[in-house]
Amino acid sequence: MNTVNSNMFGLSNFNFGDLNLYTKITLMLFMIIGRVELLTILIIVKKFLFKN
Repeated sequence: MNTVNSNMFGLSNFNFGDLNLYTKITLMLFMIIGRVELLTILIIVKKFLFKN
């Protein structure tokens, strides 16, 4: 099932322009943090910053 053009979840009436600014910023941050490359970089940086 393809949810992109499915009417099952009511996505045909969904518009990102109607979301408030805080919600848009939060979604953008979670999309950036969720990227595998960024998480890998954060793990490597963490090892250098928090040496004992």
